[in-house]
Amino acid sequence: MSRCSEARSPSYCFCRQSFLLCVISSSITNCIPLTCSPDVEYCGYSAPHPSEPKIHLRVQMYDGKSAVDCLRTALANLRSLFETIDTQYKRSLK
Repeated sequence: MSRCSEARSPSYCFCRQSFLLCVISSSITNCIPLTCSPDVEYCGYSAPHPSEPKIHLRVQMYDGKSAVDCLRTALANLRSLFETIDTQYKRSLK
């Protein structure tokens, strides 16, 4: 993922946020909802057009928790998962 920007909601509550992800491949986006916490009320995404490298991601949290923190945690967990897979794969080749 190259960049991530936040589309500000009209409210000041960080529990409901929309994000614009600039990605090379949208396949990574399929994994993001799987890595979100149980405090997530809703996590969904859409691609505006198949030829555009953009994904719109919406995260809504229970109990006023931060959607920004949840996304950061989810992406960190995803990175850790990919690093583990890469390590195991390289180990299996030896």
